[in-house]
Order: sequence, then C-alpha cells, then structure tokens
Amino acid sequence: MNEFEIIRRYFHSEDLPVSVKLGIGDDGAIIHNDSGKNLVVATDTLVSGVHFPADSSPCDIGYRSVIVNVSDIAAMGGKPEWMTLALSLSETNPEWLKGFSKGLFLAADEYSLNLIGGDLTKADQDIITIQMIGEVDTDTQLLRSNAQPGELLFVTGTLGDAAAGLEQFEKKAVLNQYNQCLIERFFRPSARVDIGLAIMGYASSSIDISDGLIGDLKKIMSASDVGAILNIEDIPLSKEMLKIYEPKISQTFALSGGDDYELLFTAPSENLSKIMDISKEIDQKITHIGNITENKNLECRKEGVIYEYQDEGYLHFK
Repeated sequence: MNEFEIIRRYFHSEDLPVSVKLGIGDDGAIIHNDSGKNLVVATDTLVSGVHFPADSSPCDIGYRSVIVNVSDIAAMGGKPEWMTLALSLSETNPEWLKGFSKGLFLAADEYSLNLIGGDLTKADQDIITIQMIGEVDTDTQLLRSNAQPGELLFVTGTLGDAAAGLEQFEKKAVLNQYNQCLIERFFRPSARVDIGLAIMGYASSSIDISDGLIGDLKKIMSASDVGAILNIEDIPLSKEMLKIYEPKISQTFALSGGDDYELLFTAPSENLSKIMDISKEIDQKITHIGNITENKNLECRKEGVIYEYQDEGYLHFK
C-alpha cells in the first residue's frame, strides 16, 4: 500500500461536524471556531521504545497517542475539538495499522474529537506525532504561571499507577486483578477534561502529570516563580499498587514515575470547599497535597518531618 491508500483505508472520515470546513484530502484543513473562544494547541510526539514498549498492542498505542494530547488541553481548562496525525512508520503492516487506527478512533470518539489532517512518511522507527486543537473561554485559561503564594496544591486521581504498570508489563509479571489495573493505567490513561472544565474560575494554575509529580510541580514553581510544600503522606495511592508494592516503593512511583496524566493544580484556600464539591459532583478523586510558598524552594514533608527527596522527573536530554 502507498501512503494515499493507507490514509483512505484507515484514517479518512466523511462524518465531520460543521466546524470542519475542509478535512483530510487537501494541502491543509480548514476549521471555523466560535469567536468567543480562544484556540489552545498542543503537540506531543511518541517514539517506539521511548514512550511505549516496542511490543505494545497497536490498539493501545493508538489510544494512548490521543489521550496524552487531550490531557494537555484538559490541563489548560480547554475542550479538545480537532486533531492532526503525523505518522512515521518503519513498515506498513496492515494488521498494525488496523489496530492502531482502531485505538486512535476509540479515544477520539470518547472525547468527541475529529481527525482533520496530517502526514504519513517512511522512517527507521515508528514515530507518532499528534497535534491537538481545542477551545477555551477567552481569557480564562489555566496557565502554569498563575500560582500564587498561599494557594493550595491539588492532584486528581491516584499517582504512580502508570509507572508501576509499565514495570509490571516490562517484567512480564503473571497477570492478576491488581497489576492488570496498573498496566491499563499506562496503556489506557484518562484525560481529565471534565475536571479541567469544572475548576475554571476556582483554580489558578494547572499542569498534567506526564513527567512525574515532583518534576511537573517544579515546572509550575519555575513558571510562577514560587515554592511549594509537598506533604508526602497525602499523595493518593491506589489500593491496586499497594497490593503489589510496599508503601515506600509506591511513593517513589508516585513522586517520579510519570505517565499518569492526572492534573496537578493550585487554587486559593477560600476555594477549598468548592473544589471538594466539584470532586463529589463529578465523582472524581481530588486531593489536597500541599501548599504554594513564597521562598521558591520545594520542601517535601512526611508527617511534618523534612523528607529528603531529589528527582527532576523524566528528562529527554540530560
């Protein structure tokens, strides 16, 4: 198959919303957005053997490729609408393409997304780049740079599951109900779009956790020129991870593991009750894990005692 046949067979869709004036098939796509909204654009590249194991299910790869980009839009309080796909492949395997496109469109349908264009090339290894385009209310988007001293620090869901799941997958552990859940958290993460939209007007800064809690918290600190106190014992850990790993190892996964795609955000202390109400209303776990400070340092505490922990999170170039 040549690239045009692959696009037609696996990625072309006639069922597009009125916002898409022109989709796949021309030099570029044309979209029309609401004049009362800002566009928010995010791009992530996933490389085989770096961002996912080379022996991953192609369906899981397709699903995960979409979600990691949706998560960036969610972290800014936006609603994802459209995406483009640049796919570089070492070979054109019909079964792989069938599985990959199935996973990609499963995730797209889950978040009401439309694939409107992209590119397909031959390469030495499999590389997937998705550009995600969403909408956010004018001047109300969440930014990393808006955290203020005195604010509270929150996280959604539980942390460390994806990193633990990846370890279980790579060591080919005997599957059980606990590690299956963790493995799924790596390959089929959830993007917290509903929470991102719900906390608009109450939260001030936000980031999605892709490179580890400490690493991503430091990004907020750097962008906002603030410090933070992180209460280790308050970090939410799943019962599945604690069934397999000791608490100290579980905390290490949570602090630096990455790939959870939960939201880490700050909010003024007077909005605490509203944040907890949101958690109940949408039935999604939100936990207060620390505070923003003025001194520009990160201080980890465990039951009130200073906890020495140094980790920069995942870095592509060191």
